[in-house]
Amino acid sequence: MEWINKILLGSNYYPEDWSESEIDKDIQKMVETGFNVARIAEFAWARMEPQEGKYDFAWLHNVVDKLKAAGIYVIMGTPTATPPNWLYKKYPDMTVLYSNGTRMTHGGRRHCCSSNPDYIKYSLKIVEELAKEFGNDENVIGWQIDNEIYPSDDKQCICEHCMKNFHNRLKSKYGSVENLNNAWNLNLFSQKYDDIDDIPHPLLAWHNPHIKLDWLLSMAENHLEFVHMQADVIRKYSKKPVGTDTMPFNAFDYRKLNSKLDVAQHNFYSQPDYFPRRLLWLDYMRKFSKIPLWNTETQATWNGSTTPGMYVFDDNFIYMNSWLVYMLGGSANLYWLWRTHWAGHELAHGAVTDSSGRFTHTHDELVQLGKDLKKSEEFLLDTKVKSNVALTFQSINWNIQHTQGINASLKSDLSDVNDFYDCLL
Repeated sequence: MEWINKILLGSNYYPEDWSESEIDKDIQKMVETGFNVARIAEFAWARMEPQEGKYDFAWLHNVVDKLKAAGIYVIMGTPTATPPNWLYKKYPDMTVLYSNGTRMTHGGRRHCCSSNPDYIKYSLKIVEELAKEFGNDENVIGWQIDNEIYPSDDKQCICEHCMKNFHNRLKSKYGSVENLNNAWNLNLFSQKYDDIDDIPHPLLAWHNPHIKLDWLLSMAENHLEFVHMQADVIRKYSKKPVGTDTMPFNAFDYRKLNSKLDVAQHNFYSQPDYFPRRLLWLDYMRKFSKIPLWNTETQATWNGSTTPGMYVFDDNFIYMNSWLVYMLGGSANLYWLWRTHWAGHELAHGAVTDSSGRFTHTHDELVQLGKDLKKSEEFLLDTKVKSNVALTFQSINWNIQHTQGINASLKSDLSDVNDFYDCLL
């Protein structure tokens, strides 16, 4: 693995959304802000492959080259979270099938089933084409796989492929239905099964907690394997670090997820009373990274997606929030996003610049941060985080608490762990 040992500051950028003349202006403003990295392409599958097998990377090469000329490195995203409409029309069953029998439709993101063989096939094809194009590009310093892939409660898929994976994992884990019945105590309530293939998804009834736990673990494995398959493809063409950006949830086994990746990538949107959580997740994720962690998303102003959900912060909050990444062992901090979308999704989310290209009110803080990081780079890169306190914290325990609470006073939203960190401040 070849990685750039530098302190990185930048933003997430969507050049597919803007004319070339605006791209030139954006890059110049990035230079003025003191940025030296941009994450791009994570949602641009339709632009890369507008028709099946018809690839267009010329526009993307143009952007990468322009960024290089400006002294700005690139983290390249694989676009598998947002497949194009032509693929959905060809394989409408590649999207998540809900327990009520309805399917997700084209138009969102992360709406596809990570177990669906057609979705996997076309995902690996676009990843391979992208890796061929940019695997040897010296300005591409790393890769982000997909986007915030996660086995969430509201997107659990019950399609035939997910059920097959579930049953196969049960067979591998327990060996026989007799062993499973005994391990789960299924004589209780006459729950005993005659065949492992008879075991349903546990979403529509008061199911045995063991089924619920193994179901959650299987859902996580589907996504984990999807990420690892992409990493294997990228590594055929690139020696740069590979990771996948993750949110602060714990149904995923982040240790296992990152065991076959190079750099732990973390997304976190903060506010003053979230600081203990930010410390928690930076401490937690840092341990899974083979190089200094990359904080791939945080806010430059306010968060909010479709509706602003956070207030305008006090002066220097963004500056201080950004410093936490580097103080706790990270080497990169990127803001979501560079420029507010001019229409469509997440229009209310704050950014470094607004849709007209004007800097937003925190720009002075970002400029000062860039200057201070340059002064501190050598020191930061030679600093290791040390602690005299350890906290045992594992995803399996989170999932057990989520499926059958061990104690009513323990909360499944991690607030007890956050309380521990509160005590340290």
